[in-house]
Amino acid sequence: MTDDKLEAAIARGARAKELLGSELLKEVFAQIESDYIAGWRHTSARDTDARERLWLAVQVLGQSGRNNHTRPDDTGHNPRHDQLRSKFHTVTRHHAPVD
Repeated sequence: MTDDKLEAAIARGARAKELLGSELLKEVFAQIESDYIAGWRHTSARDTDARERLWLAVQVLGQSGRNNHTRPDDTGHNPRHDQLRSKFHTVTRHHAPVD
């Protein structure tokens, strides 16, 4: 890699890090996640395909690197994953849709 390309890559990486740390972007991702979970809550009990697609969408969104909470910490623990699992578990127990 040439010096110019290396410098461009470093600058691009710094800009990406800045964008991912943006409060506005975090708010957008949180709203999208909230919309997916709301959609999941409103699926019928028999619509497992829709629920699985929405669950997968939340997982993909979490992999976007929108904040440091989506990555495992030094112990391999992933707090964001646990938080999402808890949300879906709560919804399943307390808000199970009925046909």
